[in-house]
Amino acid sequence: MTSEQIKEAIEDFQNLLSKQEKLQNRLIKLNGRDPEQETLILQRLEKIEVLIELIYQFVYDDEILTIRESCIVLSRLDGYSIKEISDFFDLTTQGTKNILVRACKKISDTYNQTNIA
Repeated sequence: MTSEQIKEAIEDFQNLLSKQEKLQNRLIKLNGRDPEQETLILQRLEKIEVLIELIYQFVYDDEILTIRESCIVLSRLDGYSIKEISDFFDLTTQGTKNILVRACKKISDTYNQTNIA
């Protein structure tokens, strides 16, 4: 997984959570009436849940990201803008973007190393 893919997942995290909820609701509504559609929904849901879990796992692992990087990524996951995060941490917007890029690269590198081994 590339750092760009990680960055996109972080930027789109609220949407991922929304998709997860919608797919779960669809499964409940189907209630066994259409097994083929349920299988497709389950496959999509699993991909989303794996990505969500991956992000949380790496963000909370203190051996991968610094506390500051984790806090900035978590703020982004919570939907805060770059400007809001920059103001809170007393950084420039470019500084915040650089920290996010560095964090995404660390997550990507760690993910790729663990999946190769």
